[in-house]
Amino acid sequence: MGVMGISMLWLAACTGNPLEDPTGTIGSASSGPASSGSGSSVGAVDSGVVDGSSSSDSGASGSCGNDVVDAGEACDDGPGNGGGNSCRDDCQFNVCGDGYLGANEMCDDGNLVDGDGCSSSCGGASCGDGQVDPGEDCDDGNADPYDSCTPACQSPACGDNFVNGDEQCDGPPSIGCAEVFGGGMYNFGTLSCSGCAFVLDGCSNCGDNAATGIESCDGSDLAGATCVSLGHDSGALACVGCGFDEGGCGDCGNGIRDGGEACDGADIGGATCGTGSGTPTCNASCQLDLSGCDYCGNGILDGSEQCDTTNVPGTCNMQGFDGGTLGCADDCTFDTTMCCGNEVTDTCTGAAQCCGTLTCEGGQCCTQTLGDTCANNGDCCGVLNCELGPNVCCTNSVGIGTECTSDDECCGTNRECDNQTGLCCRVADQACSANEQCCSGMCSSDVCVGNDT
Repeated sequence: MGVMGISMLWLAACTGNPLEDPTGTIGSASSGPASSGSGSSVGAVDSGVVDGSSSSDSGASGSCGNDVVDAGEACDDGPGNGGGNSCRDDCQFNVCGDGYLGANEMCDDGNLVDGDGCSSSCGGASCGDGQVDPGEDCDDGNADPYDSCTPACQSPACGDNFVNGDEQCDGPPSIGCAEVFGGGMYNFGTLSCSGCAFVLDGCSNCGDNAATGIESCDGSDLAGATCVSLGHDSGALACVGCGFDEGGCGDCGNGIRDGGEACDGADIGGATCGTGSGTPTCNASCQLDLSGCDYCGNGILDGSEQCDTTNVPGTCNMQGFDGGTLGCADDCTFDTTMCCGNEVTDTCTGAAQCCGTLTCEGGQCCTQTLGDTCANNGDCCGVLNCELGPNVCCTNSVGIGTECTSDDECCGTNRECDNQTGLCCRVADQACSANEQCCSGMCSSDVCVGNDT
């Protein structure tokens, strides 16, 4: 058989990477261990004899690395030989268990034994690979922290921050006082953990009027505390949400009005002398001193008083009104509710604020007298309207009771003042329902006929 034939025979016998037998030695896909030297493992290409045991055809000839598979060589990638590659630098295939780190291998400790730091597949030892490696108590191949093996591949134990077995907690509890033991026992405080068991000293039932746990107080139970015991001068201590509310405590002399203080230094809280005049002062006990106040109601004008009871220095006219009576309010300021204006444009809140015959309607003084001048309907009270042009108050009503002195007092061009009756009436051809509505005194077929005589 020629050299080419022998080479083809060798390649056929060595398809793919060689396999490793359980002893960790190297063999081909179809033969025994390579170390046996049998002709079935490596072909001797140069001599034409398939015998890897011949010293004259082995890699010792120095031909390993020439990129040609010579006798005794399983492979030869030339410059590509060496660690980390598929062909070793001795021209043998790099396989798991040969002690050489090959391509895609994380480790290779020269054997195919699991649990010694390098697995039988030459993968690096790692927690979660299902193999118990050095330093691991266990390895169940999952990351469940609550089974018999922790995600760190250690046996469960108090202090590993995973709640296992009969542990109530391990590290800071993931629940609060309100949830412990299913809830209902506590509603306040901080749950802690010691020796993998709940510590309930910091939990309490806020709202039961008993200061327990970490509660400073509970309702009316202040646990003996007072404003003074908390460093204040005075005041009433309160409890809100099982914690002290010191808003009712005072510190007289700090210039801040707090607690039950009426004032503190210059801070008098906006206090006044009431219905009098002047400004209160603050005494050393943080109480208002009213000795400098002049009080309204003594009939004497003092301080900023405008008036005092019946002592009213002024008139309605001095306050911008046309008439009426100026009074004095309880706070010793002018009372103008009885002052009035005599213009139909004056504002008002009652009839008393409109002088003479004027009255108050819609917040404005208005006239009830026909013929009074006006600028708009608001100047004319009740049913009166303002007839523009003559600009006088007029009425749309006609007949008995609607008196007038001139035609201007009767609205519209179809009405006039009857010079005989002195009543507004309708002229001829206007609709009517009674003779009295017509200036002629004749209503026929619902129409005024004839002329005013």
